[in-house]
Amino acid sequence: MYGQANLVWQVDTGPASNTLLLGVEAGRQDTQNQRWNVNFDTTDTVTLADVISIPAFTTAQSRSRDSNLDTFSAYIQNQLDIGDHFEIIAGLRFDRFDLDTVDLISGVDGSRVDEEVSPRVGLVFKPQESLSIYASYAESFLPQAGDQFLLLSPTDAAFEPEAFRNYEIGVKWAARPGLLATASVFRLDRDNTTAPDPANTGLTVLTGASRVEGFEASIIGEITPFWEASLGYTYLDGEITETTDSAAAGTRLQQLPEHQFSAWNRFNLNEKFGIGFGVIYQDEQFASFSNNVVLPDYWRVDTAAFYDVNENVSLQVNIENLFNEDYYPSAHGDNNIQPGEPFSARFGVRVKM
Repeated sequence: MYGQANLVWQVDTGPASNTLLLGVEAGRQDTQNQRWNVNFDTTDTVTLADVISIPAFTTAQSRSRDSNLDTFSAYIQNQLDIGDHFEIIAGLRFDRFDLDTVDLISGVDGSRVDEEVSPRVGLVFKPQESLSIYASYAESFLPQAGDQFLLLSPTDAAFEPEAFRNYEIGVKWAARPGLLATASVFRLDRDNTTAPDPANTGLTVLTGASRVEGFEASIIGEITPFWEASLGYTYLDGEITETTDSAAAGTRLQQLPEHQFSAWNRFNLNEKFGIGFGVIYQDEQFASFSNNVVLPDYWRVDTAAFYDVNENVSLQVNIENLFNEDYYPSAHGDNNIQPGEPFSARFGVRVKM
């Protein structure tokens, strides 16, 4: 359960104008998380096939957790417009996380309250109405329980949150009404991650760190009167910069493909009928921090068709993975690989009342 309230106040002061944003958020999240393992009654190997025979098995509970999270946030931001060419944006955000967890199997509980203030600042230069060049800096944090807030161990409960610092420089260009091109370079530094204490075996310290650097570009909008497109490319390079509990310094980050590309196109052949065509490419990536298992790169082709019966009724069919390629977009470790969905078709009807 979450609630939010905002207040926007605009004040003109001669050649400059201020847009002030004030807001608060509050919420409560109660989570129960369980996992059951399957134990086969035989040691024989099960041969993988389209249809497999499953031997007899039993189940055993391996995980049972209960967590309660209360959050409160308050933020203030001001956008100062100076003339027609400059904008300065600055803000502060206060967050409070009050987390209680319990491992229902071991009976071990954990509790911690984190309160942090995160700043952000940005500068925008508009040499012309359709072009913006910007630079920004922002900080954020994450409690040691992680973004799922499922379990806080006694060790993690003793540590300050992980810290993030994001730097970005970019450009946005409205080439014409309905067509926007963007490009940016960025760096995300993450520190305060747990790491083994080099001076005391078995102890943990907050000295781990990682860095991701990258570039992204996109074109979205109407290329011609009958062709709409969404094109995007991302380059990512990331590694552990200071040894953590997960990996040694110099290790490439898990599930971080170096190159990613996506393109979706819609061609309106007439006022009623249109077709869509798209491709997705994802470069190879490591399944985990071990860097022992590689998820191969892949291309996936999708297509669609659209038909407006009248002003109120439209039909649509979407086909994903047109050529039924085998691919593996993500993983949960070296031996829990997530396969991509095979060829699939979805039909839809939209009715406007």
